[in-house]
Amino acid sequence: MKKWQNVYKMAAAALVLGGALWLTPSPAAEAVQIDWTQWRLMEPDGTQYEAGALERRRSPYCYRTADDWLGLADAETGTTSKHSKHPRSELRELTNQGKRASWSMDGRHTLTCYLRVMQADSRNVVIGQIYNMTDGIPILTLGYTPENKLGGNLRVLYETERGHGHSTPLDTYIPLGEPFLYQLCEEGGSLTVRINGETVYEHDVTVPDKVFYFKCGNYDQSATAGALSDKILSRVEFQSITVEHPTQRETP
Repeated sequence: MKKWQNVYKMAAAALVLGGALWLTPSPAAEAVQIDWTQWRLMEPDGTQYEAGALERRRSPYCYRTADDWLGLADAETGTTSKHSKHPRSELRELTNQGKRASWSMDGRHTLTCYLRVMQADSRNVVIGQIYNMTDGIPILTLGYTPENKLGGNLRVLYETERGHGHSTPLDTYIPLGEPFLYQLCEEGGSLTVRINGETVYEHDVTVPDKVFYFKCGNYDQSATAGALSDKILSRVEFQSITVEHPTQRETP
């Protein structure tokens, strides 16, 4: 009960982060809060859904909960994308015109998600990414993992080349089913990860002159390529997803 009280207090408070006022979304909201025009969904069968189709989508991998959160489930095996070994139920950022988003490091770019992990039968469920579109690899990923030696169950991976990244376990522990809030931010060449308003990770970008976009959802690193499986490995549910950029996003 105390943890829930803290979550509600947090949701009602205005936090000053990086000189900007950040209001955390309320867990008591009646409906999922997502601008559907900003996202494309890929499901484990390889199918992609956009805009209005995404908002109406209902499947074993994209569903609405009884309290109207957006649920994303990943299968044990399924279709992978070009640069990946793992199927996913994941959202890819789009521009306001419905094209693939790509932005430079100028200004402040933030992805803020209020979510809960309901099932995680794997070594790492990636729930958020800043993706390096230039090189076709994520530069930063936030993953939900088994408990680590620090007592936490989140980790951050910073990657500059394919297969060459540095993983940082966090001492933050989020139980299954407990709502929490994360923020991924790039500002002026610096990356920041915040959990429930607390800065838990910082890193300077060491690969300049790239373009990026945000991803969020359920990208299970234990899922593998193959015929679509009926077995669900993980479930992640979102109440709100917000993206902010300093100016209109570029289109490639």
